[in-house]
Amino acid sequence: MMPARSRFHDLRHRDAMRADGSSSRLRMYLYPEHLWRLPAPQRALWMSISRMLRSQALQDEFKRKFRQSLETRFGRGIDELSFYPIPILVCDLPGYCIGIHADVLSKAITVQFYLPKDATQRHLGTVFHHGRDGEAAERTVAMDFMPASGYAFAVMARESWHSVRRTTEADGERFSIMLTYYVQDTPKAWFKRRYDRFRSALGFGPKG
Repeated sequence: MMPARSRFHDLRHRDAMRADGSSSRLRMYLYPEHLWRLPAPQRALWMSISRMLRSQALQDEFKRKFRQSLETRFGRGIDELSFYPIPILVCDLPGYCIGIHADVLSKAITVQFYLPKDATQRHLGTVFHHGRDGEAAERTVAMDFMPASGYAFAVMARESWHSVRRTTEADGERFSIMLTYYVQDTPKAWFKRRYDRFRSALGFGPKG
């Protein structure tokens, strides 16, 4: 029930770019205004997934899960925090990789649900590092890219270093759902999230 490739567009970041100028990471926003274009059976499935991913109940569960980190970062209780969820379906093409990095602080919580068909892509999971450089970068924990699995973390300054090793033609396409909770604690941030969503519905979404 994966959408056709034509429904995806390039997610452009430096490590994902190929020699021909295209990206090895594709994405499709899982917003209702994007999903109505899908064939009826796919639309029904992905609409239900979208509602769950964007629900306040799910956000509250993640806030409770990461209460300590979030309250440390933002200096107030989780009941006073409200984030903007952006769910996307991701297709990583052969050759995709991303170097060791920590997520930007415009994000509050990062979640990835793995969607392999079976265990043949087990080795393609995200790699977490104890640091960005030197010995710390070499100390790793690799996630298994398996059905009904994934990971989540609260975004903290210069923490949660992670990467993805370069995939090969033999690995095939790597599907997952990325759910990112964005900070919206200023009028500018609140407006940006909604403005970007409006533009994406018109085909002018952010490039990265």
